Amino acid sequence: MEIINIANSFYTNYILRFGKDVILVDCGNNISLDKVKKKLAKYDISLDDIKAVILTHVHADHVSYMEDLLNTISPKIIVGKEAVELLQKGEDQFYSFTSPGNRKLTYFFAKLRGGHPAQWHPFDISKFNPVIVEKEDDETLKEYGIKLIPLPGHTQDSIGFMVGNDFVAGDAIMNSVPAKHLLPLLIYSAKDFKDSYNKLIEINADKYYVGHGGPVTVEDLKANLKFAMEVEEF
Repeated sequence: MEIINIANSFYTNYILRFGKDVILVDCGNNISLDKVKKKLAKYDISLDDIKAVILTHVHADHVSYMEDLLNTISPKIIVGKEAVELLQKGEDQFYSFTSPGNRKLTYFFAKLRGGHPAQWHPFDISKFNPVIVEKEDDETLKEYGIKLIPLPGHTQDSIGFMVGNDFVAGDAIMNSVPAKHLLPLLIYSAKDFKDSYNKLIEINADKYYVGHGGPVTVEDLKANLKFAMEVEEF
């Protein structure tokens, strides 16, 4: 099994390659499906090789080409609780932030977009019969040895998964500027975020692949635990 980032170091967009089969993690980084096809072609991968899509959470930079993809191929789709409703909104939801500075920063970027959160064409993913992850699930993708795990906190629908000795965490943690101490800018619930952060440490993976930035280790998580446990809803 290979974990390949087909995007860049800021907006990650992973594919998991199991021989000829491919699992796509998120459909984001604000690019078109045509560009994704060209990126996949560099690895001798076609869209038809994608057997499953795992959406770690609903934010514009993770769903930008999702509707186009699902109108083109018919993979198994895995999403978190409430993802169906969030995709129909067509706009990032601003709930709370991990610091007052992150609140100001987020609204500054929204102002640059014309005063609104990042958006996409709203669509009804329920017509594609997604698997909704509401508890730990090692059956849906058992042929690939993947265990799906809810990780609410960053958003209410956030999920991650264990594959081999590694964990793919989405934006439950972030490892790039402007985030600090592995904390995402936005959160839905401080309590849920702390519970999920502790869960990530308990998992004790070799590497944690995140939605923004390079992989981190469990030692990185432990080193920043203090900051995670101090998170409030701003």
